Amino acid sequence: MKKLGILALIAILGSMMATNLAATSLITNTVQAKPLGPKVAPEAADLNYDGNVTLLDLQGLMNIYSWDSSNPNWNSPIQPGWRNVSEADFNIDSRINLPDLVTMAYCFWYNRTS
Repeated sequence: MKKLGILALIAILGSMMATNLAATSLITNTVQAKPLGPKVAPEAADLNYDGNVTLLDLQGLMNIYSWDSSNPNWNSPIQPGWRNVSEADFNIDSRINLPDLVTMAYCFWYNRTS
């Protein structure tokens, strides 16, 4: 069942990347090949502070997907007891977008395989 969920997640991310690749800086970031910084360690993706990166964290990110720093709730918790919205901006570009979703998916995968 876990493999089916991960395959579904990969399929969704693949289709999103195909439609949004031209609009993101993902190509530039891939060419620069910078290692992941300490902010995007798997623990940083634990948005609800339960100690694991789970589908609940991914759902929380999806609730704020496409928000940017002009949103009045940018420095508010995603939900009561969760991290602030701005902390889910893993690449620090003042937007919750595809690179943040890919980072969350990686951390979810990492949590399942470690």
